[in-house]
Amino acid sequence: MFIQVHRKITREAVRQEMPELFRRESRLIEKGNLSVDYRSWVWYQRQYHIDRIPFSPHEDAWEMGQLVFREREMKIAQALTAKKMRRAYRQLGALLHTTQDFFSHTNYYMMNSENRNEFITSLTEGFDMPEITLICSISPWFMPRRDDDGYSHKEFHKDSGDEKVYEGALQASRIMLRKIRPLFFPE
Repeated sequence: MFIQVHRKITREAVRQEMPELFRRESRLIEKGNLSVDYRSWVWYQRQYHIDRIPFSPHEDAWEMGQLVFREREMKIAQALTAKKMRRAYRQLGALLHTTQDFFSHTNYYMMNSENRNEFITSLTEGFDMPEITLICSISPWFMPRRDDDGYSHKEFHKDSGDEKVYEGALQASRIMLRKIRPLFFPE
């Protein structure tokens, strides 16, 4: 179910922002997006999913996500410089996955319209986390369960495709594609 939502958002954003891509290139972006979840079944890395360690500050997960964006952008630029287009498209998909998880792993769905707009702007422009934002915590399977810190992933994630979450993730994905586009299509 979660994978289908990521695929749908990614496909729609790519069609709207990079319509000149061939189908195989779009599929590479989708595969890069979905590989973030596939890899987490073997080796979970919370930074790519915007998950917070229980009882840690919400800002830590936000900042980690911003670092992931810069890391992915750098990997895209390196792949393009080396003329490794498949790798560049897959990294772009992974960047979009992290973007989309910001919406499903936070309290975005509970925000009013003004706060949602501030959230999207802060996210896509690399600003500090809006004060109202809460980020889900997750305890990996190998860690002993701790008492709930009040905003756990199990109770509050919205990966199921909530309409507000979907629209926010789509809008942010489109903005991220517009920002990355010049790397793929220099003027």
